[in-house]
Amino acid sequence: MPRIAPWILCLLAVYISSPAQVQESAAQLFFKRISVDKGLSQATINDVCRDTKGFVWFATEDGLNRYDGNEFRVYRHVPGDTTSLSHNVVHFVQEDPRGNLWVGTVDGLNYFDRHTETFKSYNLPNRPGTIYVNAITDRKTNRLWLAAGVGGVRYFDLTTQTIHDVEHPGLNKMVVWTIKQLGDSLLLGTLGSGLQLLNLKTNVLSTVADSTYNVRAITITAEAIWYGTEGKGLGKIDRRTHALQGFNRDNGALNNDNVWAIVETKQHTLWIGTDGGGLNIITAAGKNIQTCVYSEFDERSISANTIRSIYIEPEGSAWLGTYNGGISYSGRMPIQFRWYKKEFGNNSSLLNNSVTAMAESADGTVWIGTDGGGLHSFKDGIVNRIALPAPFENVKVVISLLADETGLWVGTFQEGLIHRNPQGQWRQYRHIPGNNTSLSDNIIWTLAKDPSGNLWVGTDRGINQFDATRKIFYSLNNLPPGNIRKIFVNGQVQSILFATDSTLWVGSYGSLTVYHPATDSVFEIRTQLPGVRNLRIKAMLQDGNSIWIGTFGNGLLRYDIKNRRLSALDEPDGLPNNVILSIEKEDNHNLWLSTNKGLIHFNLSDTAFTTFDANYGVQGIVFNRRASIRLRDGQYMFGGSNGFNIFTAEPFDFNHADLHVAFTDLLLANSRVRPGSRLLPQSITEADAITLPYRDSHFITFTYSALNYVAPDRIRYSYKVDGFDTTWISAMGHSLTFTNLDPGRYTLRVRASYNGRAWGPPATITIHVLTPWWQSLYFRLLFLGTIILLVYVFYRYRVRWLQARKKELEHLVKEQSREITDQNNHLAAQNEELLQQNEEVSAQKEMIASQYVLLEETQQELQHINESLESQVQQRTEKLNETIVQLGKTIKELDAFVYSASHDLVAPLKSVLGLVDLARLEKPGEELSLYLNHIEISVGKLENVIQSMIQHSRNTRFEITHEAVNIHDLIQECIADVKFMPGAESVIFQVDIPPQQIVYSDPRRLKIIFDNLISNAIKYRDPDKDTNTIQLGFERETAFWRLKIRDNGIGIQKKHLNRIFEMFFRATNRSQGSGLGLYIVHETVNRLYGEIDVDSEFGAWTRFVVTIPHDEEYVAH
Repeated sequence: MPRIAPWILCLLAVYISSPAQVQESAAQLFFKRISVDKGLSQATINDVCRDTKGFVWFATEDGLNRYDGNEFRVYRHVPGDTTSLSHNVVHFVQEDPRGNLWVGTVDGLNYFDRHTETFKSYNLPNRPGTIYVNAITDRKTNRLWLAAGVGGVRYFDLTTQTIHDVEHPGLNKMVVWTIKQLGDSLLLGTLGSGLQLLNLKTNVLSTVADSTYNVRAITITAEAIWYGTEGKGLGKIDRRTHALQGFNRDNGALNNDNVWAIVETKQHTLWIGTDGGGLNIITAAGKNIQTCVYSEFDERSISANTIRSIYIEPEGSAWLGTYNGGISYSGRMPIQFRWYKKEFGNNSSLLNNSVTAMAESADGTVWIGTDGGGLHSFKDGIVNRIALPAPFENVKVVISLLADETGLWVGTFQEGLIHRNPQGQWRQYRHIPGNNTSLSDNIIWTLAKDPSGNLWVGTDRGINQFDATRKIFYSLNNLPPGNIRKIFVNGQVQSILFATDSTLWVGSYGSLTVYHPATDSVFEIRTQLPGVRNLRIKAMLQDGNSIWIGTFGNGLLRYDIKNRRLSALDEPDGLPNNVILSIEKEDNHNLWLSTNKGLIHFNLSDTAFTTFDANYGVQGIVFNRRASIRLRDGQYMFGGSNGFNIFTAEPFDFNHADLHVAFTDLLLANSRVRPGSRLLPQSITEADAITLPYRDSHFITFTYSALNYVAPDRIRYSYKVDGFDTTWISAMGHSLTFTNLDPGRYTLRVRASYNGRAWGPPATITIHVLTPWWQSLYFRLLFLGTIILLVYVFYRYRVRWLQARKKELEHLVKEQSREITDQNNHLAAQNEELLQQNEEVSAQKEMIASQYVLLEETQQELQHINESLESQVQQRTEKLNETIVQLGKTIKELDAFVYSASHDLVAPLKSVLGLVDLARLEKPGEELSLYLNHIEISVGKLENVIQSMIQHSRNTRFEITHEAVNIHDLIQECIADVKFMPGAESVIFQVDIPPQQIVYSDPRRLKIIFDNLISNAIKYRDPDKDTNTIQLGFERETAFWRLKIRDNGIGIQKKHLNRIFEMFFRATNRSQGSGLGLYIVHETVNRLYGEIDVDSEFGAWTRFVVTIPHDEEYVAH
């Protein structure tokens, strides 16, 4: 037989496992791969069993593994330890009806003691070549029947705990691989002798079928006996008619004829594990309805194509044990998500996995847009790739879709809007520079139809309305009549919604705007929610009185239309992710949200969020903006970075009662405590209480698991210690650590939940920390007696010492008494001398009193003088205030006069200039022309002075306004104003300011500043230089912005730099101005709470830096 190239096998594997190839009668299966990288001891799984406590056991070629969903516990043979596993090669593991766990190895039978986590071994009779494979429990005879390889069949008596041979000459040389009980008989699957039947009553051994084949698996159902062979496929014996029927590759029932495992499901289908063909699922009639094989391109396919064992739990979850591929687990799903994605070699799949848009036509066809794969259609479970005709064949990025009675609208990225009519004709609409009736941009983020049937388009530069009759677009460049024109903003619009009351909702980058057609009014919804700023709206959906708004980073918002109130739900409220990319609703008002962390179901009744990710068959955790749709038949579709899902949102409920938390390990100071030791007499999984010495209670860690295998990383835990905690505390991960527990009794309770709302029953364990010896009653009494004795001894010693000390003191008192008498006599003499000195002090005191009287009279005279001076100062201050008021009034009247006079002078000056122009028309002589030029120059200078006076007056009189100013456009306007100045034609302007740069300030005052600085730079250019340049630059900081103006003119001498902002000051004889320009600039900058700095090198350059605050709140203060 010729070999098939490996790459062809890979193609075949992908094609077979494709969702498009799975028949409708079979649920799409997704598998989670669990292998040595997760802690499994070895990758070949001979048997699988889930015990009554919820743990899953795996028999491998290197030990027995217990799995709790989070961690593996590995049991191996330890040389010299008779309580360890008898051998590391384990062939089977099963639980008997009493809950006892039995383990078969190559050299015997092992009983697992759950309390001590130890094994008791029962060795088989020593026969060469003996292997130990399989066992079944006979409740009637209380026996464990053993398929013991060479030598046939044995049984273990559960009462006497002994192994016995089944005596029959036909079994002596027969190799029995597997065994099943059928009434009073045993069905034996043998290697080389086919399927045998041993009648236990008559001890008759007979061949049932395929006498020369290896039979690796047997399953007995209500209707038939199924057995799997090596090389001949699957056999079926009808239990009623005894008819024999074969199923194999030839009749299409299997894709491989080497069968190693057979299990019947509750749906009466058969799961067939093969050697090289993966998993085959067939009906009871032998029809193959699904095949699952390994694919290197699909991480959710089975982990290997050779399946040694299959275990299906009562609720439907399945465990596949593979050869050298570890475990493949398929959990029971609360919702059946069907998944479609790009499949190598399959033309009926997506061209690109990133699904970005969806729409449904009236005939039920779903249109799908991708990022890089173009347009697809989806109907009846089949994906079709749509090839766009020329010249659209290179359009590969579709980001919005809308299907209506006119056909299909396709919004693209940078290729505009494409329309396909029902006749299959295509037309493209693009942004055309200079054409105000074209699209405002070629990036089409969203499409919507209003109640009148008009098409609305959200682009990267605002919203557009399509006039289907005239084939033109209304936009910011072509505004329609009425207040609706306020909707046409210049910003990115990614969401458009028409509510049931015909209001138009526009979600743009940073704002949410609503138009009411009934009142022709527009208002903007501003959020004052804490932490919600700069809204980036991705999706909107109406449900009755609520508008649900999905944002990028601010969570889920709800706008109450009736009460005009905006509220928010974000991660602190339980929302798993703050990025909401699309929203769909159920009839019961619950919501489906796609996010950057999976697909979320939001139950409004109890504010519960349930996350679905790859563990549940969802395409991944990352979804795309508005890539969702609720179909006409009620199904939902959501697209993301790895394809799309379609599902029916049937009512689902996670059974929290199934979350039985089990304690899995105990660690003291990060070291595991072995069961059966002094500190842990029995396994922590079996214990309801532990007792610890005080010295071992300083660092205690408990690990636990909810024994959930679908999504163990999404299970939430909380705990409470009775008598210590009054409320349940959220636990991080699946372990808890307690430090420095005081002596006493503690009851620890741990519970689990799927969503943090409903909780399963808690696991409970009591912790008894013993009192240390130094806190015991005996030690305290002993300590108290010792203290009393020491006090008594100290007291006796102290009394004796005091008596001796008393005698010493009496002697010292006598000596010191004599010394004191002598000192008293000496003090008496000194006292007499002090009396004499006191009389002298009294005389001096009388003299000081007379001087005090004189000082008091002087002080009164000074006080009178001070009061007189204060009266004079007050009178002069009042006169000065009157003068100041009068001066203020005069200045105000003078300012008004200057402003009025300046305006009044403008018209006569214009008239004079007009007369000069008329005089020139008469062709005057040379001398008269000279006079006319002088007149024109003088009038121009006077006009400049008047203009400066007007600018100064406006800066002083007018209030500051704050508006959004395009600084680039304002600079260009100022440059245009001075282009006819003398010498301006020789100046090169270099403007380095972004075209869309917006600041918040007073536009009139900014123009005064820029006009004066630019005209100054022109006036004082250097005519001797080849090139005269003026450079204008812009910098933006957190609270300020700066404008820098630099020229290469004549410069300013250093000694004049600190005076150039003074009124009427001129720094050079070349100056022909009034000396008011820079003074007005300085005063205007100050009015804007800004600063102006100047720097210059004489003869080379001058630079002005204007710094203005741009924050409205800062300016207001």
